[in-house]
Amino acid sequence: MKFLFLQIDRPKKKKIRNLLQLANVKKVKKRNLAIALILVLVLAISAGGLSGKIFKNERLGEMAESQEKQTVQEKETAQDKKAAREAEVVLSADLENRLATDFIKTLMSGSYVIRYKTTTVYEGKAYEAETTYAVSDGRIALISGDFATVVRDERVYVMNHTDRTIISYSVDHEKGSPQRIDINGIAYIGGGKEGSLAWEEYSTASSRLKLYFNGKELVKLVMRIGKENTVMDILSVEKTVPDSLFDVPVGYRVTNI
Repeated sequence: MKFLFLQIDRPKKKKIRNLLQLANVKKVKKRNLAIALILVLVLAISAGGLSGKIFKNERLGEMAESQEKQTVQEKETAQDKKAAREAEVVLSADLENRLATDFIKTLMSGSYVIRYKTTTVYEGKAYEAETTYAVSDGRIALISGDFATVVRDERVYVMNHTDRTIISYSVDHEKGSPQRIDINGIAYIGGGKEGSLAWEEYSTASSRLKLYFNGKELVKLVMRIGKENTVMDILSVEKTVPDSLFDVPVGYRVTNI
């Protein structure tokens, strides 16, 4: 049996080794190139995401700035309307320079909030209730505890927040649906002192108003309609009226009459 040996001379061996080294170098270069491409791709994606975030943040900033400008404009418009209403109020000579002059002007402006406390005596027990009475742009709100009455859009909404119920009916002007404090034909009757408080009395088309002052501060209002007296201990009188006072909640059980 004869064995054949493949003999490679030295020059050829060296050439093959050089070729193998060159192949390895090319593989390394290819691998490095692939890694470089991946890095470039990652950086591009990151840069794109970052620019997207920057663009989004810029848009959010623009939206917030626009909303802020709109809010400022709404406040300025409301202030302008209030100033215009107050400028339109003109009192007769006998109503000027009275303790109640500013209060009467506020009532005539048609935009105000009066917070007061009433005491009702029933079977020998006194019950106190704190009430918020608000008027603005033809709307009226009367809020006491969990109960509220809102008049708006020619409808009356009587709300019970405990039971989450609403009774709604159309405004009946002839039958005297809830109205604002009557100041039609208001005229000064007279004044005096009771203890430490000064008082002034006024007549209107349907009522008598007796106002008590501690210095120049209004502290009590007695309103007499017919034979009924309503006594209100005044907590505050404000000219800025939040729209939320006239909200009618959704999700309540509504009964239309």
